[in-house]
Amino acid sequence: MENGTQVRERLYADDPRQVGPYELYGRLGDGRMGALFRGRSDEGREVALRVVHRVFATDPFFRQKLAREAAVLRRVAGPQLAPLADARIDGDPLWIASDYLHGPSLAEALGRHGPWPEETVRSLGVSLAQGLVVLHDSGLAHRDLTPKNVILTEDGPQLVDFGLAGLFDAGSRSAFGVPMGTLPFLPPELLRGGSDPHPAGDVFALGALLVHAAGGSPFGADTSAAVLHRVLNERPALSPLADPALREVIEACLAKDAAHRPTLRELHTVLASAGRLTQRRLPEKVAELVLARRPRTPPPRTAPVPAAELERLAALRHRYEQVITSGHSEEAPRAMIELGALEAAAGNISAAASWLEHAVATGHPLHAPLAQEQLLRLPGGRHRRR
Repeated sequence: MENGTQVRERLYADDPRQVGPYELYGRLGDGRMGALFRGRSDEGREVALRVVHRVFATDPFFRQKLAREAAVLRRVAGPQLAPLADARIDGDPLWIASDYLHGPSLAEALGRHGPWPEETVRSLGVSLAQGLVVLHDSGLAHRDLTPKNVILTEDGPQLVDFGLAGLFDAGSRSAFGVPMGTLPFLPPELLRGGSDPHPAGDVFALGALLVHAAGGSPFGADTSAAVLHRVLNERPALSPLADPALREVIEACLAKDAAHRPTLRELHTVLASAGRLTQRRLPEKVAELVLARRPRTPPPRTAPVPAAELERLAALRHRYEQVITSGHSEEAPRAMIELGALEAAAGNISAAASWLEHAVATGHPLHAPLAQEQLLRLPGGRHRRR
């Protein structure tokens, strides 16, 4: 989803005005799965909502796959991930929604303000690698990692649209014979056919994305046929990367053989000295663009939290996120509830609701009802039931 983009145009005459609990008020774009809208619930929750094209919605096999993917996506949680927020998979129309992210996509930021310094590219790689680790540990691959699916927010970069490419057969191909996806971010094994999407494909896409952020184009940017040939047969062009260690690991990410690519943790080790991408690490003009997209009306906040308490909360968030990443059936939902309580105490009601909703979605017999109870107590009407 082009989650962080601004509304491109008004609703068409035949577009729905209301989908589920969400009023739609503008188009964000269109894609192979369906039209993407920006919507808002009565409680003020903003979403990027995709209404599935009828050609897919009438296919029983597609509906079964959507139900399976949605069940997994509801349980994915991590600080660099914008997971599924809501969905209707058993009616007409079919639709899926994620929380609307206020920020430009990486594609928009690069298009407006040009390449990033190498150290900022490293920080971007650290953050995205961490998000992909959580995703892969949950049993998913992104499958469509491109600059348009990275949203830059005040809290750091967020991955959107992950896992949705799995709703389409790996064999679905365009007029060029290329699988559904975006060149040059598609790995060679998918271009050759006979291979299912795999986490190693995300490593390839991440390598290509980081070269792109640095101002390069590892396999060119001319015709699709020419780019396809280079992805399959030629070494990548890495001229924007000056640091030898960075060039070496990115070239390994772009290896033709998936078995020769580094793991995400190995890539993270090379990049880690730069730290996560934060707003202050962004190029100045990009940071201004991110700030310009912040919501005009801030979420409700409780009394100000002292600086020492904020530092304690940051440390606790980090600890709980490590527990959540482990995926332990008992500890993860408990940590989600505790993290939700911490965010609520800090006045971050949207973040609190998100963690509590994840805890509800686990379906744990003890923790899910407790999380639902805490959701009902949040201010601002954030008490949506799944």
